[in-house]
Amino acid sequence: MRFGTTEAFEFISGAPRCGHTRTDLTDKDVRFWAVKTYVIIYRESEDRVIIEAVTQGSRDIPIFLSNRNDWSIFCITVNFLADAMLAFS
Repeated sequence: MRFGTTEAFEFISGAPRCGHTRTDLTDKDVRFWAVKTYVIIYRESEDRVIIEAVTQGSRDIPIFLSNRNDWSIFCITVNFLADAMLAFS
């Protein structure tokens, strides 16, 4: 599948378990989804997907994650995906 970040957010919101867990990178309960040269780091809750970070895939991800103080960028509730996209842009 080839798509941009916006399409990836939509795809993840409909299939939140599509991403991979990476216990070698972090002990946080997050999933990873690659889009071109970026990595979307997110977690799922009962009714939404919470985007924790979007970063270059070439970064040292464990260091990047350990330096983060504020974890959520925004939440994607399946019914409110358009609002989340506006908040991110």
